[in-house]
Amino acid sequence: MYRLQKIILICSLSVVSVAKAQPSSVSIFSPYTFYGIGVLATDATIAQRAMGGVGVADYDSVRINPRNVASYGRVARNTMLLDMGVAVMSCRQKCGNLRKVNNTVNLSNVSLVAPITKGVGLGLDIEPRSSVGYRVKFSSSRIDNSDIEQFAEQDVTYEYSGQGGVTKWSLGAGFCSGRDRRLSLGAELILLNCSITREGIARMSSLIEGKSDETTSVIKSETFVKLRVGVALQYDLFSLNGKRLTVGMQFVPRANVKMSTETEIATSLDTLPNFTEIQRVRLPAEWRIGIGWHNRQVALESDCEWQRWKKSFVGEAVSARIATENFFLWAVGVEFTPKFNDVRNYWNRVTYRVGFRYDNGYISDSGRRLRLRMVSLGIEMPMKQMSSCSLTLEYGRRGFESDLIIKENFLNFKIGLSLYGTDGWFRKLKYK
Repeated sequence: MYRLQKIILICSLSVVSVAKAQPSSVSIFSPYTFYGIGVLATDATIAQRAMGGVGVADYDSVRINPRNVASYGRVARNTMLLDMGVAVMSCRQKCGNLRKVNNTVNLSNVSLVAPITKGVGLGLDIEPRSSVGYRVKFSSSRIDNSDIEQFAEQDVTYEYSGQGGVTKWSLGAGFCSGRDRRLSLGAELILLNCSITREGIARMSSLIEGKSDETTSVIKSETFVKLRVGVALQYDLFSLNGKRLTVGMQFVPRANVKMSTETEIATSLDTLPNFTEIQRVRLPAEWRIGIGWHNRQVALESDCEWQRWKKSFVGEAVSARIATENFFLWAVGVEFTPKFNDVRNYWNRVTYRVGFRYDNGYISDSGRRLRLRMVSLGIEMPMKQMSSCSLTLEYGRRGFESDLIIKENFLNFKIGLSLYGTDGWFRKLKYK
C-alpha cells in the first residue's frame, strides 16, 4: 500500500507539472502548421532524439522508452523511473529575399514508469503529438465598388495566426516473462486532446479622405478528444554474453473523430453570433517497426514509421494546391559508451550518440512533398546512482525554396533528465 501511494503521488505531481508547463503562447513557428493538425512530433526522450528518435527495438532496465511500451516490462524491480526534457528551438525561414528567425522554448516530454510485479511495468507518457504556430501577414490592393457613385481604391492587409496542437497522454503496460525473457508484449491507452485556435484579420484602409477604415476578424477554435488503443512487441532474435539483436513493432489502428469548430466573426460595425460546425476527421493507422543491435559498448538502431494520411483532411484554408499524403519516416542512430563501469575515468562512462532522421511529411504543395531531413548528436552524462543528464543538438531542413514555398532551417538544443529511484523509495521504515 505504501508503494502504491508513492506511485500515485509522483504520477499526480508529474501531471500537475505538465499542465502548468503547457504554454498559452506559440510553442512553434512554421507556416507549414497552417494546415491540418500541425507539424507531427516524435514521441521520444531527449536521449533517443540524439539518435534520430529511434527506439522501437530498444529496452533498458533503467531507462524509459516511450517509443515502444513493450519495453516497460523489462524495468528493474523496486525502482521508479522519471524522464523529462526541455527544448530550445531556433528556426530560420527563407522565401526569396525574405528572411526571418523565430525562437521558442517549450516542454518536450514527461514520462514515468514503475514495475508492478516481476516482468510487468506500467508507464505514463505525456508529450505533444503535433504543434501549430504561425503568423503570416501580407498586403494587397483592390477596388471597392460598394459606393454606387464612385469607385474607391483600398489597401487591404491580411493577418493570419494560429497556435495550439494535439497533446498525447499515453498509459502503457509492458509484460515480459518466460525462461529466456526474449519476448515482451505491450498495450497502451492513448488520449489525444486537440485544441487549436486560428485567427484571420483583414484591415481595409481607404485612400479616400473621410471614409473610415474597415476591419473584419474571424476566429476559429478547433477541438476534439479521442481515446485510442495500441499494441506492441519486442523480440530478441539473438541474445548471448551481453550481445543481442532485437526487433520491435508497435501498431495503432485508424480512428474517426468529430472535430468541433467554433467560429466567431466580428467587423468594425457588428459582431455576428458564434456558430459551431462538426467536421469528420480520420486519424490514420500508425505502424512502427525497428531493429537494433546492442552490446556493452555500442548500440545501432533503425526505425521505420508509416501513417496513411492520404484523403484525411487539411483543415483551415484549403486550396487546390494543398493535399494530405501518406507519411513515411526513417531514422537511424548509433551510441557508444567507452566503458560504462569505469570508476576512475568519468568520461569513459559518458554515452555519445549520433543520428539521422528523414520524413516526407503528410502535406504536399502543388504535388511537391514538404520533406524533413535532420541530423542529431548528443551526450548522456551519468549522475548519482543510475540517473543521468542528456544534451542533444539537432539541425534540420524542411521544405524547399521557390517563389511561393518557404524553406526552413532549424537548430534545436534539448536538455533531458532521466531520474532513477532506488529501492529505498519503496521501503517503509519501522521503528522499534
